[in-house]
Amino acid sequence: MDLYQTIQNDTRHVQVRTIYEKQIQEREFADWSMGYKELTRTEFRNIPSLNMFLGEETGEWEKNSVEVYKLLVQFKQDPGCFS
Repeated sequence: MDLYQTIQNDTRHVQVRTIYEKQIQEREFADWSMGYKELTRTEFRNIPSLNMFLGEETGEWEKNSVEVYKLLVQFKQDPGCFS
């Protein structure tokens, strides 16, 4: 079972969706880790690139899949963007 399927089958995760898919030679987010930080509404809205998705219906994320990918890359390059 691959990692994505394991996540989909884990009951702690809900509404798991594939937004962007492409062929890769090696893992792009190999050292990715999850965390939690409580943000104020202002802090959340000031995260670069994220506010274009706020309030969007699910289908809008799929239409903007390249932008979602760019947002993930931004989080990878600047993990302090939540600070």
